[in-house]
Amino acid sequence: MHLDSAAPRTSSRRTVRLSAILDLLSEGGQVSVAGLAERMGVSQATLRRDLALLESQNLLARTHGGAHLADSSPELPVH
Repeated sequence: MHLDSAAPRTSSRRTVRLSAILDLLSEGGQVSVAGLAERMGVSQATLRRDLALLESQNLLARTHGGAHLADSSPELPVH
């Protein structure tokens, strides 16, 4: 069996974390890296990588020390 090394791999633990982050964001609108790391028992660096992945999928917007839900409806420019 040949595995495509270019295909992204997501561990089941990471999948659970990503889902939990999105659940927490939908409940509270924002999260902090420190709070998530403590709650999930992983390093802040791990959480920053998770947030970066979710941001790359336009699911959230990262902030200094955390993240908030991405705008689901972009604003139109006012002229």
